[in-house]
Amino acid sequence: MDCAIYKTKASPGLITSDNPCFWFDPAIYDPTIPKTFFGIGSPTLNILLPVSPNQYVSLQRHGPDGYIDLHTNPDTELEIIDLINKFTATNCERFIVVNQKAFKEKWFDETGSPV
Repeated sequence: MDCAIYKTKASPGLITSDNPCFWFDPAIYDPTIPKTFFGIGSPTLNILLPVSPNQYVSLQRHGPDGYIDLHTNPDTELEIIDLINKFTATNCERFIVVNQKAFKEKWFDETGSPV
């Protein structure tokens, strides 16, 4: 799997939790992607792991590799960070950790759009 480390300057940044690793497979949600395998064998699996308030790791077959600065496109930076935070918050068992006294209600909304 290719490894990309995404960097952000968004505030409050990325959150973490007692269950921070999130496996996301777009083939499950997109009917146009063929479903050949699920889980670790899936060619479309993306594993996301926040490693600090300013960085998260993405493991993906044939995906981007290296360091990627999300701040180069501020219009989508907050959307991406909110989506990653939503994955983390809705996947946690009991606790989330935020580096500031701030949170967004949409991180905890399990219905509707991802952000």
